[in-house]
Amino acid sequence: MRDTVLKRAAKVGRPVEIIYMDEKGEITQRRIRIRSLGEDLVEAYCYERKGVRRFKRSNILAARELDL
Repeated sequence: MRDTVLKRAAKVGRPVEIIYMDEKGEITQRRIRIRSLGEDLVEAYCYERKGVRRFKRSNILAARELDL
């Protein structure tokens, strides 16, 4: 389900809300717009951090598309 949401959002350019666990085990909620979707990484603009970030796909715990 999570991968389906990421692929669809990347294709249509829709923002996504993710629940993400960082390397320290801290869980955050982020709103992102995907720039590229790789095998292991998602490169996206993060609205919370106001910049481009890279997220490990395996650390994205949940994802849902947001309305424009």
